[in-house]
Amino acid sequence: MNSAHRRVLALIERHTEAVPLSIAHISDFTGTSERAVKQIIQDLRRDHHQPIGHSRGKAHGYYMIRCPKKLREMVQKLRHEANSRHVTATALEKALSGQLEML
Repeated sequence: MNSAHRRVLALIERHTEAVPLSIAHISDFTGTSERAVKQIIQDLRRDHHQPIGHSRGKAHGYYMIRCPKKLREMVQKLRHEANSRHVTATALEKALSGQLEML
């Protein structure tokens, strides 16, 4: 884990689902672009197995998951999001096929 990963993790560790930390704040605090922050969070989850959750509700942002039940819920949420994107990609492929047939 490099220093950028440690800085982002240190910020997120202080936050809960009730009070998540927005990506804009993480970016401001670390001096890192939002795109880079997203990559760091992905690395922390995938490569360092950090239980980082995200919320897209009224209180939006990232936080540490500290409860096995909440972690299972986040895993389910991520799987649902991935499936939804797959369904959308499949629909777009069909649209592309239809456009190619018209040429």
